[in-house]
Amino acid sequence: MIDVNEDALGIQVVRGQTDDADTLHELTLRLRTTLLELDVKRVDPTPAEGPDGAKGVGTVLGSLMVSLGAAERLSRVLKTIGAWVRRNDRAVEISIGNSTLKLSNVSAEEQSRLIDAWLAQNVPAN
Repeated sequence: MIDVNEDALGIQVVRGQTDDADTLHELTLRLRTTLLELDVKRVDPTPAEGPDGAKGVGTVLGSLMVSLGAAERLSRVLKTIGAWVRRNDRAVEISIGNSTLKLSNVSAEEQSRLIDAWLAQNVPAN
């Protein structure tokens, strides 16, 4: 089980076949803007890992880290990402702890089923 109060939610926008770095960057910024409209603690670009002690190495292209601030926000964040995926005809991988959920451009009903199943398997019931 994951601890949504302790773990940050990792989000990776999957690069499309025709996407260049600028397109992926723009899509990621749009997703970040969408997530910032929710009541979450933080939404930041994922810092790149550099050599030990290196600072200012940059960020991982297409990747965000979301600090929820409260466990009850997870379902809404996932459903918001799902809606964004459908609007933008994209795929997104969402990771927390050792668990990953991949959302792609399927029907809202199918996405809801996938999200609910993933939550039931990975998040302790309150």
